[in-house]
Amino acid sequence: VVVVVEEQAVVEEQAVVVSEFVAPDFAGDDLHIEDISFPKLICMQPISEAVTDGKYSAGDIINSTTGEKIGSPTEEVEIFPISTRKYYKVEKEVDGKNTWVRAEPINGPKDLEKEWTFEEDGEILTRRPVMEVFLMIPKSSDLPFLWRIQGMSYKGIAKTFYTTAFALPATQKKAPFIRSILLRTEKEKNDKGTYFVFKFKLGKLTDAETYAACAQWYETTKTAKIEENTEVEPSEKQTEMGF
Repeated sequence: VVVVVEEQAVVEEQAVVVSEFVAPDFAGDDLHIEDISFPKLICMQPISEAVTDGKYSAGDIINSTTGEKIGSPTEEVEIFPISTRKYYKVEKEVDGKNTWVRAEPINGPKDLEKEWTFEEDGEILTRRPVMEVFLMIPKSSDLPFLWRIQGMSYKGIAKTFYTTAFALPATQKKAPFIRSILLRTEKEKNDKGTYFVFKFKLGKLTDAETYAACAQWYETTKTAKIEENTEVEPSEKQTEMGF
């Protein structure tokens, strides 16, 4: 225990903490957080077109920007949590497709009691809980990744991940990125079919260089706006499975 405390102290002492994103002078005055497209962390499912076409295997963890495979059920990817936010994604069906309506914040247990399907102004709307985690994977990108945990997956992993990655470090007055988390996927099955879910465990203490990079993005990611529909929506079958 003493060794761990000493290592943490060294890491935090060496880290250069930058509280906000500062654009370099040559960037001009038009560079804002909204202009940055964050890569997404995606788990490939058995019914994904890229899997059926043979490009990836089910359970592969993909960098959405480069298409690089960075993890799988047998290959853990080391991530460094930066910040998180929770909200409901509210949508309505238009011409057979789900269309973004708004985001509703989730501020506590009572908010999670809301009905997922409801009527508003004569229209049937759906809401799905979402937890977005901004995280660093230094070997794959200089930018933070955005990892969305939503729907039934929210109920399956969001609470335990939030407790491990954010709540426990906060009780010790530590940054969430003081220690890495090792992420992989695991196959599960229900009456709807076979699918893959994320699993995680604690990794090692963060080195000073990575700590500084995470700290630089901490305030910026907390104030980033919620994107609407910028990625392909899951199919009806995937939604039933909880993706």
